[in-house]
Amino acid sequence: EVEAAGFSTNNRSYNFIDGNLTIQGDYYYKLRQVDQNGDFSFSDVIKIDVNLGSSAPITVYPNPAINYINVQGIHQLSKVEMYDMTGALINVWDTDEVQSTRLNLDKTLPTGNYLFRLTRISGESDDHQIMILNNR
Repeated sequence: EVEAAGFSTNNRSYNFIDGNLTIQGDYYYKLRQVDQNGDFSFSDVIKIDVNLGSSAPITVYPNPAINYINVQGIHQLSKVEMYDMTGALINVWDTDEVQSTRLNLDKTLPTGNYLFRLTRISGESDDHQIMILNNR
């Protein structure tokens, strides 16, 4: 949502990043403009053809993290695994069950470095080392 500009003849620019994209497909968007008096109108529908492929970047942040991490591009993944530095599996998230880019961490985890293995739908995997600082 963007604040109204009041009466203005200047063009306004907007941008939006859709964090819920899958690997590929057609996406349709339109803009709803609401005037200060409550009247509204819709823009024309635009079609975006998204073909990210399996090499689209996946970002894990923040680092260090406290109680949660965000995984940008999570909908390209089949699962996220978390390991401690001894190689013990701590947690597995099935991304079909994840409703957002935020993964909550166990608040009782000791502070330390953890490995997050991100497995793409294509089968490729990326490893990210994240320091967890828990404030119990």
